[in-house]
Amino acid sequence: MPIRKITPTSDLGFKMVLASPDHIGVTIAFIRDFFGLEVTPGQIHIADPYDIHAVHIALTDGGDEAMATFRQTIRDVTIEADLHHLIVEMQLRTDSKFIQRAVDYLAGKFSHEFLAARAHNRAVRPVWAVNIMGGTLFPDDDVPFRSFTLRDTITGAPLLPELIRLAFFELAKRPLNPILEAWWHFFLTGKARPGDPDYIHEAAGIIEKANHNPEETKMATLLEREQWQLQDQLEDARAEGRAEERAAGERRIAESRHNSMKAALASGIPIQQVANIFDVPTKMVQQIADGD
Repeated sequence: MPIRKITPTSDLGFKMVLASPDHIGVTIAFIRDFFGLEVTPGQIHIADPYDIHAVHIALTDGGDEAMATFRQTIRDVTIEADLHHLIVEMQLRTDSKFIQRAVDYLAGKFSHEFLAARAHNRAVRPVWAVNIMGGTLFPDDDVPFRSFTLRDTITGAPLLPELIRLAFFELAKRPLNPILEAWWHFFLTGKARPGDPDYIHEAAGIIEKANHNPEETKMATLLEREQWQLQDQLEDARAEGRAEERAAGERRIAESRHNSMKAALASGIPIQQVANIFDVPTKMVQQIADGD
């Protein structure tokens, strides 16, 4: 396989640009431009920040468990702000069920935030997400950026506090807003133009430097190969409709639910309350608490 060029829309490039502690100004600018929030470096924490050494371990000798964790963290950027939980994802491939998956993912993140808030006796923070899309989700117009939240069906007024927000930025559509257009051009080309904001020039510099770093281009190549192998496996499973694949998926869902209930119990939430939250029998939660 030829050496992979790192771009802002590749998983590695995306993570470099928006999850690098050394370039926190780019992250802050993105938060302001896409989430409408003004934050300072001291008010945010990047979960699973970009680390070339962690990438190397996962792709070369980390084993199946490390690889599974890596897959979960490389494809999104999670930012813990003082008052918000923010998620950014890059999605070049879309299908008819993508919006449902995006809603499910946001709901899962909000569920974790809700449990954490209960466990620590604090207010629930809003959970907002932006999906940067390579394809077109809304083909009926040329609007590139859409943001959905809970609103009054009569007046259109948002329900406050705005606890959930799900946004989509379609790279197939050129924005009229000059700030979003600068980001759009950067994501498509990896470059900054004269007159673009300083943080876009900084982001372009990150990509240019990475493509001159042999270790990072090697990791990008290995990552692409691993992703194509995974994609082939998924497509084979869908095409054949294998019962064991569906069963495995159901087991993963059940395991995730079990682990969430276990984590809730470990954080001090009472058994009956956990049962109410997850809408399961109290006996099931009691068995998890007893270690069965």
